[in-house]
Amino acid sequence: MKMIKYGFCLDENNELARISAVTVENKHRHTYHCLECGQEMIPKALSSEKVKPYFAHKPGTECSGSFESYLHKVAKWRIKKYFNDGGSYQFKRVQELPCKELDSCMFAKEWCKGMVMKSFNVRDFYDTIEEEKCVNGYVADLFLSDSKNSKKEGLLIEICVKHPCEPEKIASGMKIIEAVIKDESDIDYILKNGFSEDEKKMIYKTNVRFPDIPFSKERFRFYNFKNLSKERLSMGEITRFTLNKWGIPIISDYHAFKCDIKGKRFDESSIAELDMNLQQWDDDCLIELQDPKKYHNGYQIGMRYLMYYGYNRKNCWLCKYNANGLCTLYKKYNTPKQPTSNHAELCNCVYYRINPDLLKLEKSVLDKYIQPVFVSV
Repeated sequence: MKMIKYGFCLDENNELARISAVTVENKHRHTYHCLECGQEMIPKALSSEKVKPYFAHKPGTECSGSFESYLHKVAKWRIKKYFNDGGSYQFKRVQELPCKELDSCMFAKEWCKGMVMKSFNVRDFYDTIEEEKCVNGYVADLFLSDSKNSKKEGLLIEICVKHPCEPEKIASGMKIIEAVIKDESDIDYILKNGFSEDEKKMIYKTNVRFPDIPFSKERFRFYNFKNLSKERLSMGEITRFTLNKWGIPIISDYHAFKCDIKGKRFDESSIAELDMNLQQWDDDCLIELQDPKKYHNGYQIGMRYLMYYGYNRKNCWLCKYNANGLCTLYKKYNTPKQPTSNHAELCNCVYYRINPDLLKLEKSVLDKYIQPVFVSV
């Protein structure tokens, strides 16, 4: 059996002793025993330059405990002692900042939100910590409460070495922070940094197309906390379709325009400007369309929308032979491979044909995704 090297044990006063505090000079001033079985332990490798010092059982000793149980106990004792000695912890959580116009804006999307890392000092809410406290029929590894306000909801801290928090305890609705402890360094991290969600969640939660952080890689898990911040995002981002004075459509990068430009003309020389919800259009098309060839991009639906306002010029984005900006006739008839949008009109292209599938798009459907800003065709 591989010998377990312990960083902690109990001294003669049943106080937690750390190997880093033991030296060759003071090791005989105390006696040490195991947190699990209670048998005597001895400090090892105190003067070694190659081996990290540790506590070990005496040779021939059989310990009935496990390293997992040892870590569980050490974590509880150290977190509790640090708090009772006047220390505090920071709780840092990622919270959503939904747009203040989320319920009224036609361009509102599931990911139309920001993220903020909120930090809370535990002593602003709690002044008491208890171990193995029974709360609402469940035993908490550690329980934080406010002695001055018995009605205030407490906080459970659960230590996960091997076994995650029980689903029933999570379903109870009580606020729980689960700390994943794999070795003693994870406990040191808590005492130094507190309990903090991974900042990567600010990326994952902002874009629903990303998966969440794998459960097995989370250092801390927060259950039954409010995810929405009381603050609200002042503005999100929007897609702007512009038909410039040369008849060339331009679609802004999604991050180029903030929502404060919504409904306002940007280019004074433009022929038309439309606000678009292309993200929602793309999602709906991916769900409803069985044939990807029938998908129409933002340039195509923008030009089709302008036809309802009387636009009747030849534009390559309206042509049936346009495949996402590529002319499918370029090999057969030597047409430009990637023509400019107004090529069909300027060159009087004899092969130009309006895409019949585009003509099937009704304005009532496009109105769900497009809002005209300025149209003069």
